[in-house]
Amino acid sequence: MPPPVRVLLADDHPIVRSGLRHELDQAGDLLVVAEMSRVCAILDRVRQEGPDVAVLGVEFPDGNGIEACRQIKASCPQTAVLIFTAFDQDTYLAQAWAAGAAGYLVKGVDLDVVIEAIRRVARGEQTYTPEQLRRIRAWQERVEKPLQSLTARETEVLKLMADALTNTEIAERLHVSLKTVETHVQQVRRKLGLESRRDAIAWASHIRSLQP
Repeated sequence: MPPPVRVLLADDHPIVRSGLRHELDQAGDLLVVAEMSRVCAILDRVRQEGPDVAVLGVEFPDGNGIEACRQIKASCPQTAVLIFTAFDQDTYLAQAWAAGAAGYLVKGVDLDVVIEAIRRVARGEQTYTPEQLRRIRAWQERVEKPLQSLTARETEVLKLMADALTNTEIAERLHVSLKTVETHVQQVRRKLGLESRRDAIAWASHIRSLQP
């Protein structure tokens, strides 16, 4: 009998972790080797435990699971990452793909689907559906190409937005007026076709990983 698939679980909701761990333990061929509720410990535990699969949420009190995915793939590429989240947003889906996640599941799917996805990504497969891939391509077309139209200062403002700085804080950091920053933010949203500052911040996290 082959050894069980070693799984790390990271989610900020204890009920989600408990329920998922119970189901994985019942599967027989899956073994939960670590469980956590904060991003700050994920990379260290991956290095310590060497799991085959890391199942990560997206939003944590202390950070972002997609950024943790990017760090895992850079430091421990042998660990496959499966995003399991309540957020069915194109921004997060595209970021997960770019960060190297092998799949993206939205909470509410049957746990059998989650278990089978874990098995598949452990075998080196990807679990994105054709519809998810279509959405990723559409997002890349709608956002990545317009990104090239940003000026250097607009890109800088976008990166600072990713750090959750307010417009006032950005103005202080760049030594410019608040009005100037507001204009840059408006231009960023217009050029990238984003409806809200939240969308801009979510996408900015991805931008920061692509550019020096």
